[in-house]
Amino acid sequence: PPFRVLAFTDTAGARIEVTYRGATTVAKDAASPASLAGAPVRATIAPLAGGAPLWGGELGRLAVDADGIARLVARTPRLAPARWSPQSPALYRLVVTVGDRLADTARIGFRTVAAVDGRLYLNGRPLFLRGNAINPPERNLPDSLSESPRFARDYLGYLKGVGVNVVRFTKPSQAWMDAADELGMLVFQGHYGTPAGATATSPPKAPLEESEAWYRDRVLAPQANHPSVVLYALSNEQAAPEISYLSRGHAEVAAFLNEMHRRLSRWDDTRLYIGNAGYGFGRGGEVCDLHRYWGWYYNSFLSFYTLRDPRICWRTDAPQPITLTEAVGNYTGPDGRYNLASNTKQPESQLNWTGHAPDAEQGPRALAYQAWVAGQAIEITRRLRARNPYLAGILPFTIAFHQWHGITRFDDMRPKPVLAQYARSYQPVLLSWELWTPQVYAGTTIRPTVHVVNDAEDGRGLTGLSLRWSLRDAGSNVPYTGATTDFPDVPYFGTARRTLDLRLPATLRQGTYTLV
Repeated sequence: PPFRVLAFTDTAGARIEVTYRGATTVAKDAASPASLAGAPVRATIAPLAGGAPLWGGELGRLAVDADGIARLVARTPRLAPARWSPQSPALYRLVVTVGDRLADTARIGFRTVAAVDGRLYLNGRPLFLRGNAINPPERNLPDSLSESPRFARDYLGYLKGVGVNVVRFTKPSQAWMDAADELGMLVFQGHYGTPAGATATSPPKAPLEESEAWYRDRVLAPQANHPSVVLYALSNEQAAPEISYLSRGHAEVAAFLNEMHRRLSRWDDTRLYIGNAGYGFGRGGEVCDLHRYWGWYYNSFLSFYTLRDPRICWRTDAPQPITLTEAVGNYTGPDGRYNLASNTKQPESQLNWTGHAPDAEQGPRALAYQAWVAGQAIEITRRLRARNPYLAGILPFTIAFHQWHGITRFDDMRPKPVLAQYARSYQPVLLSWELWTPQVYAGTTIRPTVHVVNDAEDGRGLTGLSLRWSLRDAGSNVPYTGATTDFPDVPYFGTARRTLDLRLPATLRQGTYTLV
């Protein structure tokens, strides 16, 4: 369309930007920007579900700037809209007219996102991101489904049902962002790769104004009207390696991303920015981002305990929220076995974790280990908020469904065991056991620690708690012993723990038991 209408919203109104760049091939729109100078711009905002308009009125008049673009940037008066949130994704319809012609319409939502004292806040409430990083569109889906609104709703609705509250897409797809808006799924989006004209070790050679315009018009503007999009990434890996903060040229790349962040956040300050996601520690934004594949490419799941140190991401004068927008790995294929493409680094990892096990065992072992590492990564990260209050989210980068190619509907994708693990480890109110002596003699005393993490969807604290535990035969589920004890209150976004002294009955037979 000849007009572009963008709405940058908060919980008290919107800043609306209307631009007209010139004639199009459609005769009725073949007007010059100069001919629209002084044309009145009016807007109405009404609930998408119907009902009385929230507001309507004149925003001002178009003016032609030095670049020959007819433009208006104006703010609505103070409004009292229903807030968009994952729990209540309230949407509105914005209709803008210029003179006697319809300029454009957009679906919008009103919400705020901020980084304050090292924490993420949505609508003024602390937020922990419980995510999934490998998602459609594309990624070998059939063309008929890749941009299907129904498929997008089915897929995101399933993920929300297993506790996921944020996803990352490969590109700013309107169908997928519309579905996220409707369902209340948060989105981490932006540019998935090196900036246009850049390499892994050098920033673009074009003038900064050109890079700013590319980011603004090509990358970010298609996402600006979607309240679900709360995080922008300015760079990440794609064909080129990620831009490491230790690599050659890192200082120049960091300076470029810092400047882009400064310019772009003046234009859109309704999202948070990650400048260099992953191995660049997020440089060039408000969020410190890590990519850590402990337990897959290197080290073990125990390395997630290094997140207990707040200084792991301390690189500014003030603390920043810490996110792990990639973790876990363990890339299993349709049959459950690890993917072993010859041009990748997967074979070495496969040998580490499933070795030379028979083919019949490779799939079950790989799927079990994929789920187990995801559970450890998620629960350790959430538990460690008691030690490191800046931990703000984790998005496992792992293949969570069996089938992508050749499917005809979402049900054909078939979830892997890792998604059942999500359902346990992503529970908003999480009870997580920590026990370092899982192989013991009957009659001994074990000392497991019970952690409770309160990310309740309604934002309420937990009071008057009691902990009921039992030891059960893993096969028959027959309880052998148990007890009830009191447990500390847990405020919203808080954690609490209690270490128990559990005397095992001396009469227990050899076998496997479950602590419930």
